[in-house]
Amino acid sequence: MGASADTATTTSGRTEQRSFEQSIAITDVDPLSIDLPRTIAYLVSQLAHENIAVPAAATTLLAKVTQAPATNETSDGLLTDISGLLLAEGTTLDAVAGQLSEDDVEGRPHTTWTDGAFTLLVGSVFRPILVELASRWTSASSHMSSATAHTAVAYASAILAGTAPQISSIAMAYFEQHAPAQCLAQMAADAAAKQENAQAVALAAVGVRLLRRMPECAKQPAAWDWASAWTQLLTPGSPPVVRMLATEGLAAVRGLTDAGSAQLADTADVSDALRVRVRTWLRLGAQQLDEQAQRRMVRLGGDVVAQGLWRALDAGAEHRWLDERRLSSNVASVGGVLLHAQTGAARNDGSFVVTPTVAQSAHALALATSRREPVLLVGAAGAGKTALV
Repeated sequence: MGASADTATTTSGRTEQRSFEQSIAITDVDPLSIDLPRTIAYLVSQLAHENIAVPAAATTLLAKVTQAPATNETSDGLLTDISGLLLAEGTTLDAVAGQLSEDDVEGRPHTTWTDGAFTLLVGSVFRPILVELASRWTSASSHMSSATAHTAVAYASAILAGTAPQISSIAMAYFEQHAPAQCLAQMAADAAAKQENAQAVALAAVGVRLLRRMPECAKQPAAWDWASAWTQLLTPGSPPVVRMLATEGLAAVRGLTDAGSAQLADTADVSDALRVRVRTWLRLGAQQLDEQAQRRMVRLGGDVVAQGLWRALDAGAEHRWLDERRLSSNVASVGGVLLHAQTGAARNDGSFVVTPTVAQSAHALALATSRREPVLLVGAAGAGKTALV
């Protein structure tokens, strides 16, 4: 079976025009060939080049990963610290609340998605191993309260899922195992009840953003009662921005069309200017974020190979800093692509013969899976389709 798998082929089952998150070019690099110290140095140089402010929560971690002597023995700790950098921006949400401030709403009906730049850059620089970094969020957030960790993971997931949809399943696994008793909408309702308005706005905004980026969150985990919490936020005592966000959250949970969402927004009793402000931020802001990510991916894609941060898949690169034994138990390297796998999933024990064509097919299959694209395997009986999967 293994030797005959040479004839198996993969084709995408999607015929319509691909969305950005599916068509973005991914350099064919070996993720395990990362030169960890040089990639960390490259991240620091890109932060300076793009003039991106480092969140206060990331300052200590960034100094740690920059100054710590990198060795094969310390690579595990460094990867966990880099995973923590992905969460840092979500631990303080002042930028999110600031974008939706009710001050001068009439004078600023349109806004841009200006937060997330730090998280997106870290995710872009380390994109080939982003799944591994996301799988370490439990360890990276061990020093945080459960509510703070929950919010930070939700924030990072919503920022990154548009350009790296493969992390969605890891984020969902995190939520199912580590989520506090209350979902983000309930946390926002609690903050509003305490008149912590800025925190209520930020939590509600992150909750809506997460639902729009990862619709599966509307049903999972089952313990999250999104609808009741959003309804609670529609009471007159909630700030107008929170009420408007609550209608967007309810619309996402119920799967409403834009027309249905507009009708629901009438119940929020907010000004037309505020309604436009929030909806513009949610819709065009996400588009602006993805466009920014696309430009960065194109630019960084060539840099990582040209500067030797990663090696091409066929380069026979040395795995000095990361190899399959160091991968988390729920991450597997398939055809040179890191994928979320069930803990304890079977790995190739050597009985499956990986010929050049099999390797190419496995890479194509894994790449499509990482983008959450439907895949159709085509081949004659006994070609090795089942064995490949």
